[in-house]
Amino acid sequence: MKIYKFYLDIQFTNDTFLPEIKASMFRGLFGNVFKDSVCIIHGEKCEDCILKSQCSYFNVFETEITEHQLSYLQKVLKTPHPYVINSHTVNKTNYQKDEIATLEVIIFENYIKLLPFFVHTFIKMGEKGLGVRRNKFKLINVNSLQNNYTAELIYNINTKKLKTDVLPFDINHNLKIPATLKLNFVTPVRLQTQGIITNNPKKVTNEVLTDIFLRRYDIINHLFSKNEPLNFTQFQNTILIQQNNLIFKDYKRYSNRQKTKMDFGGFVGLMNIEVQDEQMLKIIETCQHINIGKNTSFGLGKFEINYELHNNIRYSKEQSSEES
Repeated sequence: MKIYKFYLDIQFTNDTFLPEIKASMFRGLFGNVFKDSVCIIHGEKCEDCILKSQCSYFNVFETEITEHQLSYLQKVLKTPHPYVINSHTVNKTNYQKDEIATLEVIIFENYIKLLPFFVHTFIKMGEKGLGVRRNKFKLINVNSLQNNYTAELIYNINTKKLKTDVLPFDINHNLKIPATLKLNFVTPVRLQTQGIITNNPKKVTNEVLTDIFLRRYDIINHLFSKNEPLNFTQFQNTILIQQNNLIFKDYKRYSNRQKTKMDFGGFVGLMNIEVQDEQMLKIIETCQHINIGKNTSFGLGKFEINYELHNNIRYSKEQSSEES
């Protein structure tokens, strides 16, 4: 699985208030501005447009799922979005003029070819402005992350040049089994069972948690990376919840497109789990970078692994020789 991770530095041109889940506001504007930037036949429904097969907007937002082998997506008509937008900070909501905030954008597999459209859209988003007050911003820098420690500047507002030849993000699988992980659910993780959003932490069982990791990984790995689906049965009893301190946080977002408030509530907080399977461990480490649950493109489902707690981290030969 190839993912491409970017940090976007934006600078506000006036005092700005943003919601806690900032990525949801950026995501709402992102779709509208993306379409305005690339659509040459305005006013026509995308599904009826003769240009849709060559349209980057249709490719990202409106493509219907064709043949696949994922039984749990049988009723899903459209391909999940091939990107995620996250915010670096959750609690901070007030930004002063000229203050800089950082967004994290993850793009999956071959959709990296649309990187110029992503960057252009964020530039135009800044010119249009966020929310009802149309708070404007400038896209200052775009950095491409190669791993957790290395980043390359690929766009700067002064040069206005974009480097598109970027490397995929190297997901470091540092832990070894058995591993006890402390997970921090940063933004609401929306878990759905039998079509109903779960709001009771007690219903987040070993099986439910395993399933949510496997589904997210499987969707990206099968639909975008074109790999064979996972056999979920082989992962039974690979996760054991040791401590569950999750709480359900109700959160709503107004959708300009649907002209109504959308429920974005989900679980936040801490959870300790034990993982006994090496492949399951790698799947969890990967999901840390692609979010889990519903509405991931809006920045929901972001969680982090607290690596500082672990003494069972693998070291590369280079690291081992340096430490010795």
